[in-house]
Amino acid sequence: MNLRSPEPGVGLGYWLGQVATLAACTAAAWWCCAGGAPLAASAWHWFTALSGPAGDARGWGQVLVRGVHALPKGAQADPLWAVQGLQVGITALDLYAAIALALRLVGLWAAVPTALLLLVWPAARQGVDAVSAESLLTLGSLFAAHATLCWNTRPRAAAVLLGLGTVILALAHPLGLMWAPGVALAALVLPVAQDPSEVDSTQPRPDMPVGDRFLPWLAAMGLAAGLLLLALRPNTLGSWGTSQFAALRHSGEPPDLGVLAGLPLVGPLWVVLGQWPLVVAVLATTTLLRGLFALRKTRLGGVAGVAVVGWLAIGVARFPLADHLDATVALAPMAAVLAGIGAGQRARDLAWLGRQPAAAVWLAAALIWLTADLWAQAKHDRRSLLARAASLPAHVDATQAVRLTAEDLALLQAHAEPTAVLPARAGGADLATSLRHLLPRMGAQTFGAAHAARVVLLPEPPRSTIDRVLAEHGKKLACSQSGRLCAYRIAARSPQ
Repeated sequence: MNLRSPEPGVGLGYWLGQVATLAACTAAAWWCCAGGAPLAASAWHWFTALSGPAGDARGWGQVLVRGVHALPKGAQADPLWAVQGLQVGITALDLYAAIALALRLVGLWAAVPTALLLLVWPAARQGVDAVSAESLLTLGSLFAAHATLCWNTRPRAAAVLLGLGTVILALAHPLGLMWAPGVALAALVLPVAQDPSEVDSTQPRPDMPVGDRFLPWLAAMGLAAGLLLLALRPNTLGSWGTSQFAALRHSGEPPDLGVLAGLPLVGPLWVVLGQWPLVVAVLATTTLLRGLFALRKTRLGGVAGVAVVGWLAIGVARFPLADHLDATVALAPMAAVLAGIGAGQRARDLAWLGRQPAAAVWLAAALIWLTADLWAQAKHDRRSLLARAASLPAHVDATQAVRLTAEDLALLQAHAEPTAVLPARAGGADLATSLRHLLPRMGAQTFGAAHAARVVLLPEPPRSTIDRVLAEHGKKLACSQSGRLCAYRIAARSPQ
């Protein structure tokens, strides 16, 4: 039996493997979101839109509002529960798309390290398991990456995947206005030939196979335009675009991150790479460069193009990013895929050459360094060991967005006073304020800057200068169950 599949000669076993992978990813997503999916500051507009008709609904927020209104009356009473339930599905799709991409390019050699990185690297896991713009940017990028691999074998599937990926990127965040068109262009022009024999050398530019995929690409763009207009109604494309550009123009004052971080284009990427484990940064970068500069010899061309568009969008936008997007988290899942591919290819090549001891030593060294970096990042300092040695500014916290779990929300609800939520990070006041009307016990609370608050929510232990000063001059009231965050009363600011 040979069911229709992406590659000739692949039958029922292929599809059974895909079903098993999807089931495992769904189980992992359920585990990641146990107790409720975390809520990220990049989604604060969505929660505002869900709080009532006066909410500022735009982009993905409009889609969520319509989806919640289509649910039974009982489910509509708790829209936050519905959104967190939807996130389980998005997380499962993110995990499945990432693992399937690595599996298709290299096989189990790459799928295993990709899955490992997605689950144990906090930034990559936050990029898929939280209700956030970052998880949607990941999903759209992965869909587009898959589309680049099946232009010739399954053009209709490629058109659908690229169309869905483009519209998801555009709706997810204001930065999608730069991200989505770049991804669509990369999918059109970057070759994906496995070796030179697959390239039609009779063409004047065999390295630009646009003619072979123009019709399915045009269908993808038509599908994306139709879905975008459907998602935005009754608003127009013009009004939505105006609001997106306005958000990009008014993203706030740039943080002081040092001379290197202030360089155009290169600076933001330096800050992002400094928050990745060294092993991930090296493997992802080398895989990306191989995909871009060995186009005639590798299938990584389209996938690398999709990944580099995200890097360029972050670099052009600079800090702070609009709507509290966390650049490190937004790029981490694709980096995990590229790093998993790089690790898998290296280990496979050494093993096939009969150098099993060398492969074992290489993998052991990579795991040891990765473990050291992840252990160092466990105390709220996301910089890698090398970045600390290279003097990446310690207050890189300003580029990190607030993320609240169920136990963090319980801690907030226990202290009904003016509160500052993680003041050293981006978006705490906006996120907590947008959740007030979705959580009845928080309805009377106010959230803002630390100078106007009585209670402040800080990471435990406090690490940044702002957090340490507030903790030293405050009184610890309570901590969350895991001890991740603690509430402090600011000195001389007792309840009236």
